[in-house]
Amino acid sequence: EGLDWFRTRFFHDARFVWKRSSGQRIAYPLQVALFAETGKPDSGYRLVLDAKQVALFRAGKQVGSAPHSLSRVGSLDFSAVAGQIRILLDGKEAVSWRDPAPLTSGRVGAKLGRTYGLNVGRADWRDTARVESSHRIDYGFDRAPVAWESPDAVWRATHRWACVPKWSFFGGRGGLAGNGAESANATLWNLRQFKGDFDLELFVAPMEGTPQRVHFASPTNINVVFGATGTDYDSGYLLNFGLYDTPTRLFRAGKEIAKWDGRVDPDLRRHAMPLYHKVTRVWQQIRVQRRGSRILVDVAKHSDRAGFLGMERVFDLQDPAPLSGERLGIWSHGPNGLALARATVSFAESPGAIPLIVPKAPPRARGGPKRARTAVNRVSGGAHPLWLGDLPKDLAKTGMLACPLRISPNQQTSLFVHLRGQVAEVVLTGPMTGRETTVPLGRGLPETYRPGTWAKLSFDLGTALRKHFPDGPLIPTAIGFDSPYTSFAEIAGLGANRTGGYLQVGDVAWRAGTQDVKPEQALVLHVGEVAPNRPEWSTFGGSDGAAVHREADGSIRLLNRRVGGPAGASMSWVPFAVAAFPRLVFEYRLPESVEANLLVEANGQRFEIQATGTDHTWPVVGRIPNFRADGTWHRAEVDLQGMLARRFRQNGPIVVNGLLWADTKRMSTPRTAYWFRNVALVPAVDPAKGLRIKLSAGADGGPIQAIAHVLDSKPTTVPAAKATGKGGTLHIAGNTKATFLHVRAQFTDGSWGAPLHLPLVAAPVPPQAASYRPPARKAPAPGAPLLAPRVTYIPSDRLCFNDFELGETPDTYGEAALGEFRIRRGAWVEPVTTAIGSRCVQFTNLAPSSFFSAYFRTSPWNLERWPRVAFDYRFEQRGCNLNLSLLINEGMTIVEWTGPNGRHNYFSEAVVGSLPEAKQDGRWHRVEFDLRRMVYGTRFPDAAKRGLVTASELSCWATNRNAGGYVNPAAARVRIDNFTIFSPRG
Repeated sequence: EGLDWFRTRFFHDARFVWKRSSGQRIAYPLQVALFAETGKPDSGYRLVLDAKQVALFRAGKQVGSAPHSLSRVGSLDFSAVAGQIRILLDGKEAVSWRDPAPLTSGRVGAKLGRTYGLNVGRADWRDTARVESSHRIDYGFDRAPVAWESPDAVWRATHRWACVPKWSFFGGRGGLAGNGAESANATLWNLRQFKGDFDLELFVAPMEGTPQRVHFASPTNINVVFGATGTDYDSGYLLNFGLYDTPTRLFRAGKEIAKWDGRVDPDLRRHAMPLYHKVTRVWQQIRVQRRGSRILVDVAKHSDRAGFLGMERVFDLQDPAPLSGERLGIWSHGPNGLALARATVSFAESPGAIPLIVPKAPPRARGGPKRARTAVNRVSGGAHPLWLGDLPKDLAKTGMLACPLRISPNQQTSLFVHLRGQVAEVVLTGPMTGRETTVPLGRGLPETYRPGTWAKLSFDLGTALRKHFPDGPLIPTAIGFDSPYTSFAEIAGLGANRTGGYLQVGDVAWRAGTQDVKPEQALVLHVGEVAPNRPEWSTFGGSDGAAVHREADGSIRLLNRRVGGPAGASMSWVPFAVAAFPRLVFEYRLPESVEANLLVEANGQRFEIQATGTDHTWPVVGRIPNFRADGTWHRAEVDLQGMLARRFRQNGPIVVNGLLWADTKRMSTPRTAYWFRNVALVPAVDPAKGLRIKLSAGADGGPIQAIAHVLDSKPTTVPAAKATGKGGTLHIAGNTKATFLHVRAQFTDGSWGAPLHLPLVAAPVPPQAASYRPPARKAPAPGAPLLAPRVTYIPSDRLCFNDFELGETPDTYGEAALGEFRIRRGAWVEPVTTAIGSRCVQFTNLAPSSFFSAYFRTSPWNLERWPRVAFDYRFEQRGCNLNLSLLINEGMTIVEWTGPNGRHNYFSEAVVGSLPEAKQDGRWHRVEFDLRRMVYGTRFPDAAKRGLVTASELSCWATNRNAGGYVNPAAARVRIDNFTIFSPRG
């Protein structure tokens, strides 16, 4: 019939209202259908208006009509309420008829003339058409959302897009989980009860909540609960919409009943623009219908250019025993959270609104302490951490924890220890499942523990942690109890960790542990000053980089903690001449989702060797042959010398200063882990001179009693425990045909250690490479001026001061020295060493037309109390265009740094002040400014109306002084030191 149909059904009553406006092209006959089936206007009430009369039909039969003499219809009003059908033309009643057997459900369709699709620039009759019903609620979230309630998260007006903070939407994110997940569940229940049939429609999207911002936490997920009780997700139906990352699933009472993978595209994250258009730009439209025992789910389909391609049917199934719950809700988990633009519900019946059920504290039990802290699950699944206070300063000294605790039945709980950017886990209840996101410390309660009763937890955290962190202090940043929160069943609380579950913890006592961990004796080989089998692994990129952990089998696990970070880790040796170590060999295990390349720093330049990366920032010098990311172990060999020799045409040696694994440019790796083992530089055996190897017990050069060695072409030969030499040194003849050296040591206590397998390659070593030794770092002469960073004034009344030094104190061990400096978008944040060994932070641009944006500080602060900002800076090259960007009371605010913004560019209207133009000359300079004076003078000049002014998310952000867009040199570098937010009153 050519009618346009409204998206969802209506119940009980329906009204169609239209009023003509200029430019609309109306053509007779005009038709409107109420309570009809899609595409079948005669199945309901139908209005037909021509130039002479208006007629009313029910189920295809005419039941009323009236002539009219209007030369031009100005308005139309067609309604059906409790069987009373009325038609008004230009505000006057034309037809009125009562139906003895009223129709009470169906869709509304209309055809009044020419339409123009989604082109809002052409006048269209739909622009002034409105459909109403007392049994339809439209939540636009433009007023206080009093009809909704969250038991586990903060929902508020916020920005969905980080690059457009002036646009606000209603959104929510969960809090920190015990296992380190940045944002746990964010749930929103509707307080109204809905009985019988309904049509629910949501316009919702993940917010940009990751460091890289344009990316989204993996898996992107939107979850809808309906037919539920308003407490547990598994009390009704649960739709887990996986977008493009995972299959979409439908659960009934916690059991999966249907799955759809028609949209899964794991490769989408590696393609910037399709991901941007399909996820960043659009609102996900989800429609859920309950029709008796039938459940229908449809979702909007979008093109690679964000075009709307209509609704796509995901599920259509019958439930022979429909669940009778009357509540519906929406939730998500992960750093993105959700932005909810609109929610509509058309319903057959609603008894009204009732508050959410708040779970009560657990009843007392025998044997418990006089006082205890209690955490109660307010919603199923999710994170419900109970954090401990008064933590020990060093678990290596006082690491024995003892406390009474009580865990409810059907509750999976672990104890989590946060330190050095990692999270260690002690399993208390639930299965001992190896999790790639935590460092396993073992089981804390016996499997015979009876849930619901009091027990004493006694666990030596210091000793357990020392096995994984063999040196340095063990300073915890947080210790708490929580759900493992890893699998979807744990996150959603399907069958476990349901609402009302609890954990009770009595007073905690700390004392010294046993500390009986003895370091294993190990054989160390040195070729010159290089230990080819012993790279030092460390996180690259601070808190945005990969957490490094040595597994029980000796493999190295790299856990990317944040989507949009470099997923990076360094493999460090002392600088070496590549001709002396021409190859790198290793075994690896990467899941398909990891995008990483091998980066080489040689002769002061950085290069990439392609592994799984689909884009790059630095010049690509080669590809690792047959590299596969399929979740299984493989072996790789990289010809470092061959690849680098093509880049350098010089007589001197090519010196490698660093090797690291990282995701460059777009950085699309999700929060996941990948592994390496048997990593080694391959020394060259010179045909004329052979190869001299030094052997010792441990990296400190302890003695060994004897060695046993074999030279062959097999990778895993184990020498017999029979001495072939006295140790100390081993010389390999230049004419050897062997490609592997296998050697094991007999230590001074008579024991034989595990074998080492060192690959070899026959190749001449030029004299300059053979004699190369890394330069010794020179200490400054007494009284000599500091070169960098410069001496700076440190105010006493300060909110924060970041000098990025490791120092001697435990709290600056590793990445903690970076403070809140981290990636925002399109840049790396990496600590760098200055000429005298002190540290500063460096922002590295990853693409010439990208954001080149990094955070100085994300946490909010009171601008009245802390008005001034200061820092030292050094541009390593010219041509950078950067603003200082922040939020003032959630509104985008710009301080010009390297010069003015182009007229009418993206930032111009948000500028509150300008700094003296930054000097880009490779030297250190200092900037200090009064941010409060800038903001008050432009945004809040009237002190009486000012109120609290809060600043947050201070960062640098690329700009263009001549026009729009972002312009910066590729791989540009800016160094920052001595960052301070302070008050001049100090």
